[in-house]
Amino acid sequence: MSEDLVQKIRKWLDKEGYPLEMQVARTFREIGFEVSSSEYYLDPDEKKPREIDVIATLQKTISGVLFQIAYTVECKLSKDKPWVCFCSTVSRHRDPEIGFDARCTTIQGRDVMTELFPQL
Repeated sequence: MSEDLVQKIRKWLDKEGYPLEMQVARTFREIGFEVSSSEYYLDPDEKKPREIDVIATLQKTISGVLFQIAYTVECKLSKDKPWVCFCSTVSRHRDPEIGFDARCTTIQGRDVMTELFPQL
């Protein structure tokens, strides 16, 4: 592959969110999730196919109860505008190394997340 083509590909990737999607998928896999990338669904309003960047699922049995956690993730890239996220003040667990953030709105939810991810 020519160096010119490699540079063009790098420039194109730098403008897109694909590297972020791949990093998000890899991070979920590393902590035990099953991951699917680039899945499609039918938009119910516009009746058009839309892409979901990352779907991550995990099943675990805790005290005889089966829990399934699923994340549907849309990755966004913005180099020239800041992102503002509004969060509730519910329980949070954060791993600063990977930036994984879990918010739980119930005590039971917090306990399950703590059991599943003690490192958070």
